[in-house]
Amino acid sequence: MRLSAIVCVLIGLLGCAATPTATPREYLDEQTAATIKVVADPLIFVTDSPGGRDYLNVYAIDVNRMGEHRQYLAVFQWWPPAGQLSAATLELQAAGDTILLEATSASARELGIAQQIDPSTPKDGRWHYFPANKGVFDTLARSSDIRAMLISGEQRLAYALWRDGRAELTNLAAEIP
Repeated sequence: MRLSAIVCVLIGLLGCAATPTATPREYLDEQTAATIKVVADPLIFVTDSPGGRDYLNVYAIDVNRMGEHRQYLAVFQWWPPAGQLSAATLELQAAGDTILLEATSASARELGIAQQIDPSTPKDGRWHYFPANKGVFDTLARSSDIRAMLISGEQRLAYALWRDGRAELTNLAAEIP
């Protein structure tokens, strides 16, 4: 009887350990002294372009600098096309709405982000930062069909959702002021 109780407890603990968490990750950027709160896992979009397959990782983040909160969509483009200097606009289709976000001209460090949000991303890719707000996060989290387009000059790259990170986005939106 005692052995079966121990086995049940161990199975329960293993089940809890194997359950993925959608809790946002929070860290102190030691170089800027900003507290960064970021989704546990990003939305991931994919496109098949003439240059090959490309991915966009879209991280919702909150940057807290001494009580002043700013939200961004930090977008990592895995293999930007040759000649693309920067993304001027991120167009998101979500829940029948079109959300247009303009890239900030400020550097990541000026935003309070000196340490890379996801150090596992390849060095050949490119980060873009789009000022957003909790309303944008909520709209994306509620949408069942999300599409993304990066627009830079005459170049328009359309991406389809490949990995759904809406649960993580919902949890982050619930934790920010």
